[in-house]
Amino acid sequence: LFLVCAPSLGVSFYFFRERQAERGEHSGRRGRDNDGEQPERKKGEEGAWSSSEASPKSSRSHHDENISMRKLFGMVWEVMHNVTVLMIMLWSLGFQVLACAPNKVGTIMQGSVIRLSQLQWGIDNIVSYLLLTIGVWIFKSHLRGVNWRWTQLMTTGLIAALNMLWFVPILTDFRNGWFTLMIDGTESLAQGFTQVLISMAVIEIAPVNLEATSYELIISVSNSFIALSSLVWTQMMNPFALADVNEENDDSSANTRMAQYTLLISTANIFGALTFIWLFPASKEECARWKRKGGRSTAAAYSSAIFTFVCITYTLIFSVLNMIPATACLEIVGGDGC
Repeated sequence: LFLVCAPSLGVSFYFFRERQAERGEHSGRRGRDNDGEQPERKKGEEGAWSSSEASPKSSRSHHDENISMRKLFGMVWEVMHNVTVLMIMLWSLGFQVLACAPNKVGTIMQGSVIRLSQLQWGIDNIVSYLLLTIGVWIFKSHLRGVNWRWTQLMTTGLIAALNMLWFVPILTDFRNGWFTLMIDGTESLAQGFTQVLISMAVIEIAPVNLEATSYELIISVSNSFIALSSLVWTQMMNPFALADVNEENDDSSANTRMAQYTLLISTANIFGALTFIWLFPASKEECARWKRKGGRSTAAAYSSAIFTFVCITYTLIFSVLNMIPATACLEIVGGDGC
């Protein structure tokens, strides 16, 4: 737990200090620019500010004002009127659920068939997060100027190909735990290439003065689609009868079903990328064009609210059912039947 959390906390603290330093430098520069420049006072009471001038106190009061929950929801509702925001949400749904569909066979092989040791599980988590971070760094250093759609296609194609590597432990006797760790780590590296794409797009298409609200809204919705993706593909295990596959009943029939499920996942990856990629801008310049063209639509706001509510409610209900032992065996949540 310490090895996983400490680097994250360290990186967060580093960026927090960098942000604080930038704010301090900006404030100092603004103070130097205004040094010696006092607004003229009109005749009257000495030291009084004219009605046409904003006093320092009044200018700060806007930033110090407490934002009510009603006002906060009003800001979110205003963001949802943007047609481009709706397109990004729909892309996120397709990208997370299809293009980034998780292969649950990997969990079955590692946990129930190969049975990784606790040390291997720990190394798997640490290496996966480390390679994810390296993937983000590679994107920021070398792929930021590349067409964003091509980056998604490259990433999705790589993930689909890595899924095919599960055929090795499924269909052969080469069932080495360290080999499966290599598959997990390489997939995390590939996912890092697109990890920050949505952040870059959101900042570019966000309405003026609502950048932070737009970012938090879309990122929160996107994260909920990650949970939805895991739930959907757990439910899809039921037609292949994979819920109870383990080392004892791992026969040729089970291997065939796991191979079929793996092929389905890779197909979903490619199909999701080719279908939904057009809902995502290709560059910062296209973000600007979409922002000018998108406009404001009440229908877009209601559409965003309805489909997001349905997805989150579906995820919540079936996630709870999956956590309760009495209902986790239900076929509708991915079990083999009670």
